[in-house]
Amino acid sequence: MPGAVDFLSVTRVTGWVINSEYQMVDVFLGDKILARLSLEIDRHDVSAQYQWKTDRVGFEYFFPRPLSVEEVPQVSVRLASGEELKIIRVPYVQMGGYTEVCDAADRTDLFPAKATELPAPPLAFGSALGDDDRKAAEQAFPPEIINVGAALCRLENCFVLGSKGCLLKGDRIIGDSLYLVHPHFDAPGIFVSQDGTTMMFDEGKRQVYHHAGPVLAVLSGGHEGYYHWMVDILPRLSIGLKLLAGKNCKIILPYIEHRFQSESLALMGIPMDRVIFCRSRDILHCSELYYVSSLLHQYGGVGAYYDAPEETLVATLRSPDLFPMMAREECTAQPSERCVYISRADATKRRMTNERELEQRLEAQGVEILRMTGVPLEQQIKLVEDVRLIIAPHGAGLTNIMFTQKPANIVELHMNNWINPCYYRLAAASGHTYHAFICSGEEVSRNEHESTYTCDIDRLMEFVAPLISDARSAR
Repeated sequence: MPGAVDFLSVTRVTGWVINSEYQMVDVFLGDKILARLSLEIDRHDVSAQYQWKTDRVGFEYFFPRPLSVEEVPQVSVRLASGEELKIIRVPYVQMGGYTEVCDAADRTDLFPAKATELPAPPLAFGSALGDDDRKAAEQAFPPEIINVGAALCRLENCFVLGSKGCLLKGDRIIGDSLYLVHPHFDAPGIFVSQDGTTMMFDEGKRQVYHHAGPVLAVLSGGHEGYYHWMVDILPRLSIGLKLLAGKNCKIILPYIEHRFQSESLALMGIPMDRVIFCRSRDILHCSELYYVSSLLHQYGGVGAYYDAPEETLVATLRSPDLFPMMAREECTAQPSERCVYISRADATKRRMTNERELEQRLEAQGVEILRMTGVPLEQQIKLVEDVRLIIAPHGAGLTNIMFTQKPANIVELHMNNWINPCYYRLAAASGHTYHAFICSGEEVSRNEHESTYTCDIDRLMEFVAPLISDARSAR
């Protein structure tokens, strides 16, 4: 077969196509086309790390709004030839459908589903960009966050499939555990039936680790990255531990790969002997498991935190209670006049071709240049706490804006051929004013996410001049 849809839900559709002459696939809802997707971008899990998949190119599409359960069967994906891709069925519980797998007594609702409007960000563009680039950029910042709700749930006799946290109860996957997870590739023990129509689980082909006592599972796709660890793993861990205080649960976390991960656990006062580290191909069977459903649903990214009544991102991550081992008090003073630029000069992807020249121009205006690579987590937090203006290319360093005392101005530099609005939402949730500057992308690989780009420095300096002036006059 030329390809397949390997995951379809109310929130997204994913799949793959055998490398061939096909360059595009079309996503339909009934007879209406929703999107035309390029096959030049590899889906992260369809990669050369599994040799049998090297001939496949993946695609992924998040629906512009959650579909109803009745609409899901109307979705189809077609090749340019008109041929429709087969859908491999995944038996799963809908996102937000934890009521189907646990009783009210085993569920603590954290906040309900809701929609929140966001202000449109001021946009500026490099001189090489045209009208089409401007329109695409404007559409990349949706004015609404859709939060699908979140809860702490208790499950009995269930499986944890891999470090991305796919949860299996009976013969059904828990939809809330599928943020950035593709069961076909990311969940060990999941295989496709012989007729190619259904994903199934077989524990007999792998070693299964059994745990008898209560555990809190805090896992997610993207956990190896600073952004996902800080804004998804840590808040859910903090919320879960607070709600389960006194239970003395073991904690299931992804296997640690980076220094900031171990540093964050040390600052939280979590001893390593309390943690069960789960590797990518591990299968754990748990008699009593608790989990906090993902707070980073596709619709709004940090939307589950925005304007939530109590357990918000900012309240959780700014609270001195999060890092009790850190000598830090809650910041209540007004921000200083400091202006900083968070550099990506040492990055291996999404490199700015003229970043060093930009840094020199900004330094001449009194802007500090921060390089966060290798900086201890505690020091990173303190470096940005009292900043008035942060300028930075899109990248993990912008995650630290959640530790910046509000209100601050945030200027994010994007490449026009790949715009991710996650920090726009994070800035809104953190009480900051967000600005976007769109640069000229230069595609150098099959993955636009890894492209290099060039900043129109004169235009950018003109754009940030009044913001620098405002910071200087703030005191």
